[in-house]
Amino acid sequence: MALRAATTHMHGQLDALDIDLSSRSRYCDFLLWQAGLVPALERHLESNGVGMLLTDWSERSRRDALASDLCQLELAQPALAASLSNASGLDAPEHNVGALWGIAYVLEGSRLGGKMLARAVPETLSQSASSFLSHGRYTNLWPRFVAALDAARLSGAEMAAAIAAANAVFKLFAGSAPFPSRAALASVG
Repeated sequence: MALRAATTHMHGQLDALDIDLSSRSRYCDFLLWQAGLVPALERHLESNGVGMLLTDWSERSRRDALASDLCQLELAQPALAASLSNASGLDAPEHNVGALWGIAYVLEGSRLGGKMLARAVPETLSQSASSFLSHGRYTNLWPRFVAALDAARLSGAEMAAAIAAANAVFKLFAGSAPFPSRAALASVG
């Protein structure tokens, strides 16, 4: 998949984070981090017509699951990212379809990563506040997404916009992460 190959570097920055969910405070940090971006990104997608691209979008949106977890943990919803349109690559009007696919690609891929992260959440928390990380656990959302993306047959300009948007979203997440990189931890130790 061209999108995966072209975003490997930025995706790697997220993979290099030492995301530790083994305590209540770290799990709360994680959820607050996600809550600062995921709802804003989802609303951005919706206001730009993602439902026309992904007809099953209502199954994919995770902001309600995230809000439920925050409520269970008695955490307030953080302020959303102020303006996604100012982030380079997220809103190129002439290639909006591509940008939507790029943003959706990162959000859909994060659901897969969430399944792995869910294993690190303490059982006492995962029983009451795991809606976000377990969202879509028993569905085939990722294969359906890949099939829809392939069927979209993006033009070169649309693929360039998808790549730029995906990299911009990876950068937003990496830049706001409350977790250090493993490399930084190694250099301190």
